[in-house]
Amino acid sequence: MTPRWSLGAQRDQTFGDENLNYRPTLTTLRSRWKLNERSDLIVEHAFRDGSPVDSSFTAVALQSKVGDDVTAYANYQIDGGIAGRQNQAIVGLRHAYRPRPHLGVHTAFERTWTLRRDDTSNFYAYSVAAEYLPPRDIKTSARLEQRRGRTLDKTVISGALDLAVGRDLFVLTKQVYTDEERVQGSGPSAAKAGLRAYRIANGLAYRPSRHDRINGLARYERRYERNTLVVPTHRRWTDIGSFEFIIEPRSQVEWFARYAFKVADLSTRGVSTQTLTDLWMTNVRLERGQARWDVLGEYRLLTQHYSGERIHGASAECGWILTGNARVAGGYNFAGYHDGDLAGHSYWARGPYLKIQSKFSEVAVASWLDGMQSAWDSW
Repeated sequence: MTPRWSLGAQRDQTFGDENLNYRPTLTTLRSRWKLNERSDLIVEHAFRDGSPVDSSFTAVALQSKVGDDVTAYANYQIDGGIAGRQNQAIVGLRHAYRPRPHLGVHTAFERTWTLRRDDTSNFYAYSVAAEYLPPRDIKTSARLEQRRGRTLDKTVISGALDLAVGRDLFVLTKQVYTDEERVQGSGPSAAKAGLRAYRIANGLAYRPSRHDRINGLARYERRYERNTLVVPTHRRWTDIGSFEFIIEPRSQVEWFARYAFKVADLSTRGVSTQTLTDLWMTNVRLERGQARWDVLGEYRLLTQHYSGERIHGASAECGWILTGNARVAGGYNFAGYHDGDLAGHSYWARGPYLKIQSKFSEVAVASWLDGMQSAWDSW
């Protein structure tokens, strides 16, 4: 806008983790006024769940660069929208250290006070994160986050690894451990309850470098959850596996097939319940010459083996290829159902739908992301 005033928007998107409350997808609208070379006055509004009002907060912040890699900040934050259900004062310190070109270490500390007589919501939090992101072969990251307060203690440990085994084969793994403890009730009747969960996901991706005729992905995920925050308390184990591939037998013809299964075991009050569900899915996409549009037909079969229930699904769509990595399509779902672990959210309901697809690759977005990172660091 001007040399001292700027407007911006930021989207922190969480991929692949449904209902992940510790790090939700967040959209932030920001206005920044540069007071001097080291200090900025910032007004921002952040929201999640697709609504600018629901699950949102508005903040007025003062940030100052203490050193080249250290930033101190003080925020006044209104949670729950413009009306505000809870006002907070926050002070914090962030440090970013890069000992090597592709190695980064980030630390942060934050102290939060709730601006009301009851101080049970006050807490402090800190995080330590490291990332090693060279151009090829191996990429890894790890993060530890802790929050400590009178009514809530929470720890989240996460890590991820991307390893190239040769030119065409890649090993992917991600782990998340969450430990949460809350104080429920007040006075002599107060009691502690908690949630402990972990998720381990491993994948194997095949993409030949000499051609793009076949791509494959195999994935296995193990989940565990012990929840004493609800009554009755329960334990849940879930195993999810899938295998999918895309074959292009000839130009402008693409065949996709996927098989996925889920085994779940729920134990509560000494009673255990097991379920076994699997999904078969296939579709064929045909491109129309040089006109940059295509048609797609899909069939799905979801089976709940213990109950003997089978649900058939089918859809048809017509799409417009904007670029090599982006597509917009409209279609009709002849039968809809929802299983977020297997079928995803695309098949919730019967009827028409609009789909927007993007394909991200390191070659396609690396320079763009490097430019954004440089702009952010200088900002």
